[in-house]
Amino acid sequence: MNNQLVIFGSEIFYNLLKELKIFNNVSLSNYKLYKNNSEHKTNNVVKIIFPENLKIEEVKNLLKEDNPTVLLVSNNNFFKNKKLNLYKFNYMLTLPVDIVALFDLVAILVIKYQFFKNSEIIVKGYKLNSNQKTIEKKAVILKLTEKEVELLLALKDGVEMSKSDLLKRVWGHKTDLDTHTVESNIYRLRKKIDTKFNDKDFILEKNSFYSL
Repeated sequence: MNNQLVIFGSEIFYNLLKELKIFNNVSLSNYKLYKNNSEHKTNNVVKIIFPENLKIEEVKNLLKEDNPTVLLVSNNNFFKNKKLNLYKFNYMLTLPVDIVALFDLVAILVIKYQFFKNSEIIVKGYKLNSNQKTIEKKAVILKLTEKEVELLLALKDGVEMSKSDLLKRVWGHKTDLDTHTVESNIYRLRKKIDTKFNDKDFILEKNSFYSL
């Protein structure tokens, strides 16, 4: 699928890129075309934003969207002064920029983003990333251990598993020894999830079987 490159905050830059015609497999849009295009949600969208030319609320909303984004600013302290946060796959550059270097950066961001998305699965309304070892909901991110990730992957399809089953699946034990290992890890994981997301029911236990 082709990438859709969308320019926000600079009609001059958008027109310049249209004239240059230096991109292969890239569909170029400005913010008007983007807003009117119902297909943009399914495309591989990459944003280039000039935040100093937009309203702060517009910038905040654009940053929250889950896309690779490059922000071009003339003032290095713009985000600090406006108390704005950069999210995953948001990258800031100071103007002026080299066009070739800019699009080398865009290409790298797209590759990283696609790798990240391919390692991401939805678990009970949360985004679990097995490569990053994180779980996320509403832009709140919690770091997990490798065993915590493996526990969630074992339970992710709604199956009910006993302590001995989890011990074999996650730790590779062939006998029912030391199921306290499972209990301790699930207790810590439950506590982390509840503390970070206020979710006491993320991992359920019934008749000594665990499930999500």
